[in-house]
Amino acid sequence: MHKEIRRYPLDFAILFGIFSMVLVFFSQLRHILPAEKLLLFALASFYFLWGIIHHLYHRDLTLRVAIEYASFAALALALGLLLLQLS
Repeated sequence: MHKEIRRYPLDFAILFGIFSMVLVFFSQLRHILPAEKLLLFALASFYFLWGIIHHLYHRDLTLRVAIEYASFAALALALGLLLLQLS
């Protein structure tokens, strides 16, 4: 992973920048469940789309990679929604 970050610093700066902004929004919208769910869905969707676009741009997108990004985004969304319901 560290090798990938050094190889594509702009791509990962965008990814980490968006994640950071979402964390700030989460802290500002704490306990407003619809807003938290929307942010979580937006973040999972962004992560999936970022991964697809990143690999398309670098011409190494495969079905396996797409499934991996979709699976991780879906898992993160499901766990996030579960944690929001428990809090």
